[in-house]
Amino acid sequence: GNAYEFEYFVRPEKLHGGRNFGMLKFVTPYETLTYEVEVIQNGKYNEDHRMAELYMAQILKGYIRFSSGKGSLKEWVLMALKNLKLLRELEPQNDMYQLLTAHIKIRGKQEEEAKWILENYNYNRFALVKDYMVNAYYLYLTALLSEDSAHYQRVIGDLEKTYVRHQESWFLLW
Repeated sequence: GNAYEFEYFVRPEKLHGGRNFGMLKFVTPYETLTYEVEVIQNGKYNEDHRMAELYMAQILKGYIRFSSGKGSLKEWVLMALKNLKLLRELEPQNDMYQLLTAHIKIRGKQEEEAKWILENYNYNRFALVKDYMVNAYYLYLTALLSEDSAHYQRVIGDLEKTYVRHQESWFLLW
């Protein structure tokens, strides 16, 4: 007939925590059939594990659309803030989403709301070593809103010191 049952055994001691992938390959003189196998060890599989990436991609796609003149700033800001709200629901402890919300509000000419977000952000100057990317982003956003040249120079100094310590970060340089 056209059906064949094949039993296989997965040895649990060979699995690592999380998702494990394997492949069953059947080779005949006429064809090669390949079947992928996934085994989850010590964990639950979350179908929504890629949603954060999808929301970020939508924000970026909308920004590219706006930047190329195919959409308006107002449309992009509304869509981006909606996606950031969903991101914050997925990962409420992720400070980057709070700062990205402030950045989008700055781009959308909503400076007062952006200032409020930044004033309520728990910034710790000494945490630049621990979570330097998030805190460098915070400093950058405060410099965007600041009209004080002394503050701007302080931020540049802090960012330069951080970059010297973490030169592998192209994002920080950007």
